Amino acid sequence: MSPDHLGWDLDLEIKDFPYIVSPLLGNNSYRSVYGGEGFLPENTFVFYNSFVMSNSTFNPAIQIDMAKKFLRGGPRKHIFFHPNKERACIVSAGALVPGANTLLRELVMSLYYNYGLKDIVGLKYGFNGMNEKLVKLNPETTKNIHNFGGNILGTTGNSDYSDLDIQDFIDMLVEKQVSMLFVIGGLAEMVVLNRIYKEIKKKMIKIVCCGVPSTTDKEFPIFDSTPGFSSAVEGAQQCISIGAVEARSTEYGLSIIKLNGKNSGYAAVYSALSSRDVDICIVPEFNFELYGDTGLLSYIY
Repeated sequence: MSPDHLGWDLDLEIKDFPYIVSPLLGNNSYRSVYGGEGFLPENTFVFYNSFVMSNSTFNPAIQIDMAKKFLRGGPRKHIFFHPNKERACIVSAGALVPGANTLLRELVMSLYYNYGLKDIVGLKYGFNGMNEKLVKLNPETTKNIHNFGGNILGTTGNSDYSDLDIQDFIDMLVEKQVSMLFVIGGLAEMVVLNRIYKEIKKKMIKIVCCGVPSTTDKEFPIFDSTPGFSSAVEGAQQCISIGAVEARSTEYGLSIIKLNGKNSGYAAVYSALSSRDVDICIVPEFNFELYGDTGLLSYIY
């Protein structure tokens, strides 16, 4: 038998996938919604740019089979790998974000207790740690890490992967007998993971790739939020408050607060809305004029 969700993007000539029943017991609160046992149907997806009201569903005027859609995350009744025969590797890369240890801890706990996967390792210092010794991860080594800042695996500290050899990285995974790769990171790290996935798919290697978006920029439009984003918005409030006090205390006072968000203005917008002290919020998604009658300076003064 071939669970539908296993073949959505494989394009492989494989007739029979392993038919393994998930050891995860579904959430009881979902039973009436999903038809029992708490598992999502195999082909559940999110229809892009659609929303549901109490009595109607609104979506673009386009056939569902032709529309852009995303496979809905959640537990399925059937899985591809047998948990007690596989090894999972977790890579945390990119900039340091709030809650990194909590995210790592919950991933380990879920794999270990919910799915029964006991062989879990971590790669030190992100993609740069290919030559480092793998770190053994289990409930004992991760149970208290959510109480500490930083990242116990370390991270790359930047998003420049121009020197990363994808084939060498895949060879390392094969050598270490890794069959599940989890990458925690921002947009640049997800781009690298996609490159890894495409090469793995091309060579038909039995390794599954899973990206865990973690960025204070919230630069993934199909996600409502990402780990680290709320903490970034909360942390910005004190800076904005201090800037507002400074501006009000001088004639023609002006305070400029620069927040993270190279390509996305979500952090700036949410911080401004949360503060209520901000008069102007500039985001990279929109261009603006600095001079002239309709320019920014004319509005300020």
